[in-house]
Amino acid sequence: MKKRDLENFDFIKSKFDEAMPDIPLTLDERVIERKIVSKEENRVIKIKTNKRIHYRAIASAAACLLLFFGLLFAVSQRDDNPPVIDTPAQVEAFKNYDELNTMIDTLNNRAAQAKAILDASDLDGPQLGGGDNEAYTNSHIDGVTDADTIVTDGRYIYYSYEDSNWDSTFSVLRIYRVNGSETELVAEINTDAENSKMFIKDMFLYNNRLVVNITNYNKDEYLSHSDDLTLTRIYDVSNPENPKLVSEFSQTGEYVSAKMIGNIAYIVSSYSVSENSEKHRIPEIGNGNETSRLEAENITCFEDACNSQYAVISPINIETGERAGNTKAVLGASKYVYCTKDSMYLLKYSVEFGQDYIAEISNLNTDELSIIRADIKNGEILFTASGKVKGYIDNVNVMNESNGFFTIVTTKLDKQDKPVANTLYVLDKDLKVVGKTEDFAAGKRVQTVLFTDNKAYVSLFHNETPVLAVVDLSNKKAPVVESSVELGGVMHKVVSVNKNQILGIGSLVEPAGEGGNYQHGLRLVLLDVSSDNTKIIDSFETDAYSLNGWYDTGVDMFIDDETNSYVTSVGFMDEEGRWSCDGMLKFRINNNHFEINKETDEFYDEYKDGYHSSGSIDIGDYIYSFSHGGSIGEYDFVISAHKYK
Repeated sequence: MKKRDLENFDFIKSKFDEAMPDIPLTLDERVIERKIVSKEENRVIKIKTNKRIHYRAIASAAACLLLFFGLLFAVSQRDDNPPVIDTPAQVEAFKNYDELNTMIDTLNNRAAQAKAILDASDLDGPQLGGGDNEAYTNSHIDGVTDADTIVTDGRYIYYSYEDSNWDSTFSVLRIYRVNGSETELVAEINTDAENSKMFIKDMFLYNNRLVVNITNYNKDEYLSHSDDLTLTRIYDVSNPENPKLVSEFSQTGEYVSAKMIGNIAYIVSSYSVSENSEKHRIPEIGNGNETSRLEAENITCFEDACNSQYAVISPINIETGERAGNTKAVLGASKYVYCTKDSMYLLKYSVEFGQDYIAEISNLNTDELSIIRADIKNGEILFTASGKVKGYIDNVNVMNESNGFFTIVTTKLDKQDKPVANTLYVLDKDLKVVGKTEDFAAGKRVQTVLFTDNKAYVSLFHNETPVLAVVDLSNKKAPVVESSVELGGVMHKVVSVNKNQILGIGSLVEPAGEGGNYQHGLRLVLLDVSSDNTKIIDSFETDAYSLNGWYDTGVDMFIDDETNSYVTSVGFMDEEGRWSCDGMLKFRINNNHFEINKETDEFYDEYKDGYHSSGSIDIGDYIYSFSHGGSIGEYDFVISAHKYK
């Protein structure tokens, strides 16, 4: 190649590098490679031509080929890692609505059969796992932001509160100007001025855009039926004291969760088809007043689904205020969704109670937990793998994806929904099990899991003797439980302190009733994990505080790395063990010991009789804590600013 030609080629390549266009998932180089090397037969169409040779056309085609391979070369040199897209084929979708309706009929029959079996038994069911429980969000995943009830840009706080009470207060979003103890309310957004049946669930803040997720429990005029509806509204908050509505989207089903990856929000709702319903079987989406049904080819199904409940996933471009791709749905899915920046994992809606009875009659292996993975990029959603493990889960904090492997810890249950044992599974990119532990922690149920590079720290409990099991993951094909330690309390959150220590925060527990338990107070545990013999270094417990929030939203915890200090939301108890007010508690870890100074480390929220904590956020040296209270129809909110640094 001549020097000038080489310079021209380098110039053209540099322009491709600068442009760096986003490549759709369907054109990802590894997908194309698999299609090229696969042995699929393609239909060949013969075209009759005359004998004349068009040299100009041939030259043009050659130039196009040069341009094409130049583009491939430029794309192949990109520095960023491509998405997880190593699977050769997509999970099969429905071909048409007839096929989909036939499956819904089958699933409704299965559900009715299971209910009849359980009604005729002496069990407490029917109760269905993954359908009725709250699906706590996964947090601290690189590149993924979970929606929250409190968000901030550092200058303003955007706050919403949702409760089971039907009250118009819960459809109002409040905006506060941050100024320490002088913080003030400057604006409100009333999302439901008319019927007070809309609840703000949570929100994102992206640059000057506020994304608000809402569940509407009433019939919405935009849709053709009266089932629960999820609304997503985008507001321009370039002037936070005067927010402007930009766009609104809707999708059928009750709101479950939302994940923000870059400028794309993925909104997940759960939609159940009513028994014996011949209408409203297909999820719908709306943009303002325009609505449409999902296409059948955008819907897939768990092969062993046991009911007709959809997980509906809509990608929205926050910057443009438009849909970023096709809305997709999975039939037979639960509310449990785990998400990384490249993948989304959905779990099957599963039967917990009476599994042996149902398996015997309906030929369903009901103790299997099926998983579907979707690869996601720039709003495109492709269902690319499916797999199965044994057991059940109670929240998404038992799952992890790292270095191409998906890990999940499950609990096996007996006929009465009592835990039998637990297993950690490791699955590959195709969701095939490549390794698993032996059953461990008999008679206990997983509470939460802390995953590190080569370890999983599993907090377990059921009625008595809470424990922490440590699983060595250094060999993905042969994970092993290397140690177990009794904790003296139920740990609802486990975090890393440093490479040799972890911290557990939870509650004290006492037996209560027939096989029940009573959780109270606060217990902190510092553990040494530097060897394969995990042990407690120090602990702290008291009934002067009670841990707030662990049962519905998770544990609020703020960390000051400079002073090795931690702050968590607590309730303050009086000498007779009765709640007096809420606030924040600060504690330090100094020379492997917990330190608490009651004079300086207790932060009381502004007190009003009957008011309780409803969330907190840290900005700079302050933690801003919210409390709510009052009677139905007359709820009020109080914000307290605590200087903790």
